[in-house]
Amino acid sequence: MMFLDGCFLMQYIILGDTSPVLLNRMTLSTGPSIHKDIFLLENQIPWLVLEVLTEFMSVDVSRFVHDMELKFLPAARKVKLVNGRRRMPWGCTGGGTEHQYKPSHLLGLLRFTQVGSMPEYMVNDTGFPLSLSSSAVELAQIGVRLAPSTEPWFGVMRVRRGLLFGELSLSPPFLNDVTACWLVNMAALEASTAGATGASDGYVVSSYLSVLAMLMDSDDDVQQLRAKEVLHSTFSNKEVLRFFKGLARHLRFGVRYYATLEEIESYKRHRAVRIAIHKLLYNSFKAMTIATLFSIVGVLVGIFKTLLDNKKH
Repeated sequence: MMFLDGCFLMQYIILGDTSPVLLNRMTLSTGPSIHKDIFLLENQIPWLVLEVLTEFMSVDVSRFVHDMELKFLPAARKVKLVNGRRRMPWGCTGGGTEHQYKPSHLLGLLRFTQVGSMPEYMVNDTGFPLSLSSSAVELAQIGVRLAPSTEPWFGVMRVRRGLLFGELSLSPPFLNDVTACWLVNMAALEASTAGATGASDGYVVSSYLSVLAMLMDSDDDVQQLRAKEVLHSTFSNKEVLRFFKGLARHLRFGVRYYATLEEIESYKRHRAVRIAIHKLLYNSFKAMTIATLFSIVGVLVGIFKTLLDNKKH
């Protein structure tokens, strides 16, 4: 059965979306379903089986996985391919190149293409307590702006201190039914293998998803992430919030999660005066905006009433 599944997978990789079955109008929904099934943790075919099959079929598995990752990480489009493989010119302190890495299965390769070459994160234990919650609105109040990362990796989280404001840059994923499934399964893969790999941080995807979930406390937070182009999704704000909050309960925090929290806390400690001033201005402007809106509505209502009275007379 595993051999037959492997043959089907190889044939699908070769034909892609040009398969006659997928071009049939009656089976248009089959493509996304297959994409989800290919990267389900419980459906993974051992890499050894795929290696044997590639001896009989000319299949570029690396290019296929790269094409798949473009579906949920826009920044990956900027990564160059050399002979169908990812070119990683940034230094591979996180686990080597794709040529050196031998995955257990396709899901492992998908995760590696996202995070395998990222620089390692170090957490500086300062002894200060870390706040485990900072929503997007709360960060805006203290002067930390959200921005999409342009780095070619998935799971980037970095806090920078500007002259006037701070910035939290995050990889901007595209979330739909298929990519949400992939993210859940990559997190599940980390939970099942991180302890056995010996990697310094085997929870890169889990940490990233946990930070995104932390930023969302309400629909307004989700809308803020959309407005800053940190998140792209076909889901509604409520669906996005439900997805991340539901998933976060089952995720383990990794090194990068704590490193990001430490960077936010460090910003708060070193910018206490500026934060107090920014909070005052932010809240005053928000209150003023609401008051101004009510004033405008009141004026418009008065004008319409006057016009109606004049019309009656």
